[in-house]
Amino acid sequence: MSGVRQRAMGLAAGVLVLIMGAGGSAAAGAGAAARPVTNLQLLAGTDPDFPPRQGARALSASPVFAVTGASLELDVRRTGGVVSVRQGGVLLPVRPRSVLLGLPRYFQWKLLRTDGGVAASAQVEACPMSGTLFGQNAWGFNMPVNIDPANPDTPATNPYPLECGDPLTVRARWGFPTGWGVQMHIQVPDATPPGAYMLEATVNPDGAIRESTRADNTVRMPVEVFDTGQEAQAVAAPPAATERTAVPRSVPPTAARAAGGRVDLPDLVPLPSENISAVPDDGVDLLRFSSTVANLGRGTMRIDGFRSDMTATEMRAEQVLFRDGAEVSRRPAGTLVYDPEHFHWHFDYLARYQLVDARGTVVATSGKIGFCMADVHQIDAGNPAFALPDYEGFTGCGTAVSRSVRETLDPGWGDEYGQIRPGQALDISGIANGTYQLRIEADPEHKLQEATRDNNISHRTVILGGTAGARTVQVPPIDGVDTEAAWAALGRTF
Repeated sequence: MSGVRQRAMGLAAGVLVLIMGAGGSAAAGAGAAARPVTNLQLLAGTDPDFPPRQGARALSASPVFAVTGASLELDVRRTGGVVSVRQGGVLLPVRPRSVLLGLPRYFQWKLLRTDGGVAASAQVEACPMSGTLFGQNAWGFNMPVNIDPANPDTPATNPYPLECGDPLTVRARWGFPTGWGVQMHIQVPDATPPGAYMLEATVNPDGAIRESTRADNTVRMPVEVFDTGQEAQAVAAPPAATERTAVPRSVPPTAARAAGGRVDLPDLVPLPSENISAVPDDGVDLLRFSSTVANLGRGTMRIDGFRSDMTATEMRAEQVLFRDGAEVSRRPAGTLVYDPEHFHWHFDYLARYQLVDARGTVVATSGKIGFCMADVHQIDAGNPAFALPDYEGFTGCGTAVSRSVRETLDPGWGDEYGQIRPGQALDISGIANGTYQLRIEADPEHKLQEATRDNNISHRTVILGGTAGARTVQVPPIDGVDTEAAWAALGRTF
């Protein structure tokens, strides 16, 4: 599943900031458009809890990001390898390296010693989203908190998605509501000496986002660096941090609508594989990869599963069909099976993974790959039926004692399974070095009704090299996007 763990908690809990540099962006945009009224702020915060990361150092307090005036709203679009950002219809003079990574130099900080010298610093690229957290070794925010609820201009619920998107996302909606705040936890380098410091942090330092004022974009606050007693470990997030758990919302999704009285059908589209690596595993060479199945149709893909015998390891699956957001019919859709490694229910055989050579011959294939369908990444916020789901993450997967489950993939959203999850690998032991295609097929047994099946297969070029036990893989960019560089910059390589 997606490498994101979201937890509904307040400003107290720590959220990590990966220290990664970013190229500078241009100065603020032209003033031809109306003066914006949104205002970004950094406030001094506190941290009763240290961050849940293995490392030698922890920071005693972190700044809080907040928005006043109008809510911050950004329209993000990718055309080939170029990502553009608009605010109020105005193209901003900033070019993100990837939809996944967000705005260059969006946040910067430095720790000042008592003599004024800089002990540590970082410039961080990110989208201004409250849930930008992809693992314990990556930077991000905590869950948002309404800090101005008595203000009539403050929305009662967060009306924006919680994450940036995927490197191959074509359109995303970034934003942060006025009257809300979220803590930004900073992970300082393990080599930083313990002691007292002054933290100076700035949001939007280059003025790339248009604001009514930048007077309160910087905060200075006394902090302490503590020795946690843990040895520094430059390792990937443990498995406990690689699933994205449910994030509840109280905003109902907008109904998917289509012209005429027709059923609004979903359209499953597997994105080309990403985050690909060759790794030895107990004497076997594996090609590990992440996969995302998106719904690019106008209708919701919903699967309901039922069982009457609580000892049964399968559920009868039904696909629910909608028109104008209302259920109009149901149809048999195979089965759901309980996965004892994921501890929840999967729609059986939603995808098939294969490695094919230059002649199209299959040289490696997966078993039956099941998914718990869920809204994980926004893939196309320009979809006419795109809306915020009730939950972002795996909420309908159930448990071992579930009598029924309801799994949903909404229009414009994608369901990602990260490369370290069981089943996200092909055995390449004995496969000769050379150029191959990693092929993903959605719904290979045609169990589901879709708007079209013409786009149910994707390919990604991989170039295998090395020797047994030390295989290598090169992955050329696709559609102008170097997905592997984006994931590496985020710290999500394995």
